[in-house]
Amino acid sequence: MKKSLLAVGIFLLCSSVPVRAADPVQFVPKWELGKRYIYQDRTVTDQSMVMPTGPVNQQMLQTQSFAISVLHEGTDGSREVELKFLTIAMSMKMGEMELSFDSEDELQDVSHPFAQSFKHYAGTTFLLHLNSAGVVVRVDGVEDFLKRLTDGSGASAANMSEMFTEENFRQMYNNLFTQGLPGKPVSVGDIWSIEQQYPMGPSKVNVAVDFTFKGWEDKEGYRCAEITFDGSVAGDIAGVTPVGGLGMSIKDGKVSGRKYFAPEIGQVVSMLNRSEVKMDMELPTPNGPQTTEANMLQTQSVFLLRIEVVNAEERSPDNDAEKQAEPALSTD
Repeated sequence: MKKSLLAVGIFLLCSSVPVRAADPVQFVPKWELGKRYIYQDRTVTDQSMVMPTGPVNQQMLQTQSFAISVLHEGTDGSREVELKFLTIAMSMKMGEMELSFDSEDELQDVSHPFAQSFKHYAGTTFLLHLNSAGVVVRVDGVEDFLKRLTDGSGASAANMSEMFTEENFRQMYNNLFTQGLPGKPVSVGDIWSIEQQYPMGPSKVNVAVDFTFKGWEDKEGYRCAEITFDGSVAGDIAGVTPVGGLGMSIKDGKVSGRKYFAPEIGQVVSMLNRSEVKMDMELPTPNGPQTTEANMLQTQSVFLLRIEVVNAEERSPDNDAEKQAEPALSTD
């Protein structure tokens, strides 16, 4: 009897020993049915270029919060999740012009075009279809989203439809949740690489990135794997660009950053991404197209704010999304 108790004690002791830092580990995304994951995304963009009238600098700050609720789990490990934009705050400064919008400010002036474009942003929902690896393979709701943003106006709708495509949404959320996860067990110090194409307007750019498993670090109460990344961006972008040119050629593009992944919950707890791009841009002038240099520096930080339990009624696809009360989140 004593030997049996001793054996049980040894088994329990061994089973409670945490994974050692040197042991290979696999980073598997987890989306639990009945859970809502709330994130905040803050992006700062600085652009500079030389226009025919002189140098122009533009700064933009965007802070948004969004929730991902797991609605359905397939027998094959696939998921259907709802993505809902909760809040958005934006500000832009170009020369003497300054514009801003905050979805939580009910007293602000929303008559200017900048606010008109984003006044319907908060509250929009999408249905994301994830495969068994957690990769977004389809997005429903993009067309309705564009109608909300543009009110069906021609020129605005055309510009927004280039910026917000289904492929853009897939890439956007795959970049955060699955990009950089090696898909196999890795140990501290291991390096792996990816090469992908990303949509930008009517064209695509090529991105090559090396990822390194640097080690373990405690973040927000979780034991997280620190994954750093460093790479390059290249490509020619044809057609009208978001900054008003006819086309761009990237002559020097760099990306770097780090993300912290918590295997316990299967989530990215935080991510910092820095992109620095130098481009030759073709601009329209009265005397024909003129080539100028443009520079862009963008930093993005994303944080998991909290995980909530969602009741069965809220998970029902037939439930009116507007009736799902969401907590107010600060965008500070």
